[in-house]
Amino acid sequence: MVTNLARDGASSARALSARFAVARRERLGIEDDALTLAAGLVWSAADLMVRAQVALDAGQASRAQEAAHEAAETLRQLRGDGSVAADVVDLAIGRAGAIWSKAEALGAQQGDTNGQAHDGYAVWTTGKPRGWGDVTSRELDRDGNWDQSDWLTHHSDRSDSWAARNIRNGKNQDLQAYDFTFERQNARGEAIAGTAQGLELISPWDAKVHDVNHSLSQSGGYGKFIALEDLETGLRFEVHHLDSVADVRIGGTVNGGDVIGTQGATGRERYSFATHVDIVGTAEAVEQFVRANQSGRFKSNKRQNGA
Repeated sequence: MVTNLARDGASSARALSARFAVARRERLGIEDDALTLAAGLVWSAADLMVRAQVALDAGQASRAQEAAHEAAETLRQLRGDGSVAADVVDLAIGRAGAIWSKAEALGAQQGDTNGQAHDGYAVWTTGKPRGWGDVTSRELDRDGNWDQSDWLTHHSDRSDSWAARNIRNGKNQDLQAYDFTFERQNARGEAIAGTAQGLELISPWDAKVHDVNHSLSQSGGYGKFIALEDLETGLRFEVHHLDSVADVRIGGTVNGGDVIGTQGATGRERYSFATHVDIVGTAEAVEQFVRANQSGRFKSNKRQNGA
């Protein structure tokens, strides 16, 4: 199984280790003997290797690096307990390292096509503690050291709302609605209160305009909004409660880093909500949008260094 990992056979190693662990538990009647636990480590490492390769193939350099690093760390645990010969484990660790190196090179290459759209923004996630009580806001780490578990729950399940159905297809399942507020930052990187209204928001990648609404009164309570689809991955998201929307048409395209609209406080009427935007989409698509606007950096095959 570990040799398979070293030979670019992570999928087969994952399947083999799972079957091995199940058969061994059934035969021994226990779950925690040394080889069963070792098989569990192999499965974890293999799964991380698969995730790393999938992320690499999708052009997600940082995700690929993170998964490859975790795979190597898991394999080091396996080497430490002596269940597998160290030289065999080292070969598998080397394979994880190779994926990490490819991801690093990809990240550098993407840096050549990325631009600086604007200064990074402070970003707040809006929600209710334990799902009830007054709405609260929490600032996401300014260095980007956060993940989806840091988002606050605010909306009830919107997976079958009109907005979700509007963008759902084979690439866009498990949709949800999230609230975020973006603010400008001072020289120390601190959020400047009161700067959210009218803030320009950008597309994280080259995208097709899937849907757009330039009117408050005709929005069905969503406010002005735009729905975009990544030209490379097919991921979609919608941004609602915009104060203004870029002059675009359905079926048209925007480049990564293009301003798609301004953050607002809109529903059927302007300023009927506190300044924020609703973002509807898969967690992955929403995260890409938030990170792009937090950092000011975007991905584009059309624009070179923001030009």
